[in-house]
Amino acid sequence: MKKTILIIILILAVGGAATGYYLWNKPKRTAADEKPVASMSADDLLMAFQTDEPKANAAYLNKIIEVTGIVVKKENDDSGNEVVYLETTDVFGLVSCTMIPGTTSDATDGKEIKLKGICTGYLSDVVLTQCAK
Repeated sequence: MKKTILIIILILAVGGAATGYYLWNKPKRTAADEKPVASMSADDLLMAFQTDEPKANAAYLNKIIEVTGIVVKKENDDSGNEVVYLETTDVFGLVSCTMIPGTTSDATDGKEIKLKGICTGYLSDVVLTQCAK
């Protein structure tokens, strides 16, 4: 009886370790290989969140969005990833696009660009992560 319990515990431990290893090394979801659920201007995306945030969350949160806009600025975040900010008609709101780690965009200030990324929400700016051209 003790041998059976010990074997079951050992099998569960090995299974748990294998699952943990898989999840730890699983590639992150990026926008590069997925089709967007919506394509819109940076201004339209920001307005959707400003006018009805719960509805916009239901439509766009954790989904791939393709956004087109004029580049206001480009910088690197604390992790060294490129972040591209797209202009909107709202003086206080932008669309922030953090590129996939290790990639860059051809964005230059004042140039129109089209990026797609995973929408992670609205915090005065609409935030897109894991972005690609």
